[in-house]
Amino acid sequence: MSTRAMVGYLNKDTKKVTGIYSHWDGYPDGVGYNLMKFYGNPRRVLHLIEGGDVSAIDWKTGQPCHYAFRSTWVRWNELDKKYNNEWDRGGLDEKWDDVKPRLYKNIEQYLDESLSGKSMIAYAYLFDTSLGNSPRWRCFKSDYGSGKIFEVELNEKKLKKARKSKSGDVKEKIIGEIKIRKVA
Repeated sequence: MSTRAMVGYLNKDTKKVTGIYSHWDGYPDGVGYNLMKFYGNPRRVLHLIEGGDVSAIDWKTGQPCHYAFRSTWVRWNELDKKYNNEWDRGGLDEKWDDVKPRLYKNIEQYLDESLSGKSMIAYAYLFDTSLGNSPRWRCFKSDYGSGKIFEVELNEKKLKKARKSKSGDVKEKIIGEIKIRKVA
């Protein structure tokens, strides 16, 4: 079972959001921590998003597995002590039109369409450049019944600690709420 997420970049000048889908490990101490650790500046974030939808972001290197380049995925197999690649398994590159970044007219549309329930997206991450000289990652989730979207705290130290723990669970701290339209 995967925890799906959206990863977006808010352009401070246009107020538009460009976003991609991420299939695996979408919870805060998965994708959230990876984004904070490996993608902390606008240039790196844009580079990630420009590659289109991802299957996963490697926990050790931050290397994304973009669906558009599936045939190039190579991973170390700890069990067999060898490299596996997707090409040998028949993995073909996805069509660009199916995995290219999507443009949203504003943060509300990005969050509403990402967390509406139809897509089964659990979290939406946003690199917010509208915060002056301190752009940062933000995390959102929905309860799917009230039409409310909650902002979840992203604390790098807590997420790192949760990742190293046996349970892997981090207690999510709600730090804000956004009321959009009725969420499915």
